Amino acid sequence: MDKYEEIERYLPPQSQRFKLLITTRRYWLSESFENLRLEVLNESAALELLEVLIGELRVAEQIEEAKQLCQWLGYLPLGLELIGRFLKRRSGWKLERMIQELEKQAWNLPALQKSSGGMTATR
Repeated sequence: MDKYEEIERYLPPQSQRFKLLITTRRYWLSESFENLRLEVLNESAALELLEVLIGELRVAEQIEEAKQLCQWLGYLPLGLELIGRFLKRRSGWKLERMIQELEKQAWNLPALQKSSGGMTATR
């Protein structure tokens, strides 16, 4: 969806206590919403976030795979948060398996393919 009219019906009323998080790379939309920019983390901060989410020991035991996973996710906090929460529930999964699953899915999801249609990132 890339038009305000397409998402308008999903927005909560202004007087409600609930908030809605909309992610977009189309910065011109930020004029209509409160803007919260999440910057890309450096490798150290990304690994630290992953440790918080899945455990320090799990990251330490698989440090090279953890670095590779952080790199695959572009050091993006939201990506790390989503994958970290998934891995917390799958405590038996090795990080290498997670990377393989992400790579396998990337071939099937148009949103993860390289695109020249105004995209600012490759994934």
